[in-house]
Amino acid sequence: MIKTLDQLFKPDRLVTRDIERTHFKSNLISLYFVRELSLREAALGALLGRILTFSSAEYPNLKAISDQEDDLYGVVVYFDLDKYRDQLVLEYKMIYPKYQLLPIEKDLTDQAIEFYHSLLTRPLLVDGLFDQEIFQMEKDNLMEELASIQKDPEAYTYRQCNQAHFASSNLGIYKYSDIATVRQISNQELVAYYHDLFDSLVFRYRHGDFLHHSGGVGLRPASLPKLDKLMQKTHLEEERKLNQSVLVQAYQTDIEHTQPDSQAAMLFSAILGSYSNSVLFRTIREQLGYCYSIYTKYDKYRNVMFISVAYQESNHEALVSKIDQLVKQIQAGQIDEDDFAVAKLETIQGLKSLADRQETMLDYEFIQDLFGKTDSIEDRVRQLEQLTLTDITRAAGSFELMTSYHLKGTR
Repeated sequence: MIKTLDQLFKPDRLVTRDIERTHFKSNLISLYFVRELSLREAALGALLGRILTFSSAEYPNLKAISDQEDDLYGVVVYFDLDKYRDQLVLEYKMIYPKYQLLPIEKDLTDQAIEFYHSLLTRPLLVDGLFDQEIFQMEKDNLMEELASIQKDPEAYTYRQCNQAHFASSNLGIYKYSDIATVRQISNQELVAYYHDLFDSLVFRYRHGDFLHHSGGVGLRPASLPKLDKLMQKTHLEEERKLNQSVLVQAYQTDIEHTQPDSQAAMLFSAILGSYSNSVLFRTIREQLGYCYSIYTKYDKYRNVMFISVAYQESNHEALVSKIDQLVKQIQAGQIDEDDFAVAKLETIQGLKSLADRQETMLDYEFIQDLFGKTDSIEDRVRQLEQLTLTDITRAAGSFELMTSYHLKGTR
């Protein structure tokens, strides 16, 4: 019988951290299995998480799992997959109540932990393989989900722009891989991947009422090479019978996430298009009526900002010209002080809200450790408060449009 999660993994491959937060009515345990990003790894991780979520040796179907969650007074367990730069992360979380706060006679913490163990360590196997019916069903479901992205114009265009922008590396891979790769996965390969998972670099974090505090056993900051700058601009166009067009633009910067200007770059993206009264939204959508939606997304680990916009094709030329004009205005220092103040406030509130939910707080701590960063949310807030318009102008000037993907609606 496994007594602690620590016993599952090699000591030199395990990072542990406890974060005490007594004002929550629940505790959260999260395991993060870190893998190198590739299409194959993403397909295997996505499929494995689905199968482990669906059944185990002791809980052979979703109903049995759900019933046990209810019996444990609202325990929630789930697997998911995410990616951070070139790192793929399989996440396994459990939220369970602080039983001492419930009107029950017995503390069920040990039973909850055992339940959490069982879904991960005792999968439903038949002759050494995952149950074939479950394997095929979840494989089909995953491929169907990936196919649905092709039918969503905005999601599809964003994926295509990502792939084009990072065509020379794995950075543009979607976290759930693609249909062709998923289709190739065999039951035997997935079982081998499952066993190999326990040799991964694993982060085990806990959030809530925990007496044991660990600042990080075996913690090793990630050694990340500086990303190469793209030297060639790429503009792709695809026609499809749609009522609207979608354009996604990728702006490259040489600001690394470790540099102080990363905070200013994030605020530049916010001023430009990260909230409902941003420059792009207010001007292009509300004042000019050129589009249905428009927003920015800044990824500080991949040194890129995306602008995504859905619109009528007849507005294409005017819209592209106006986006370019507004970006250049900010790069030239033409920033309204109210826009600056509101974007700063929105960004700070967004950061502070991370601590309002256990999942987002724990994920923040994990990402900080994964990339060897030590600034807390409070540190980040102080850095943002100190930013000036000059800082934003300097950071904005480093962004250059390098890749665009135009999904042209022809209907």
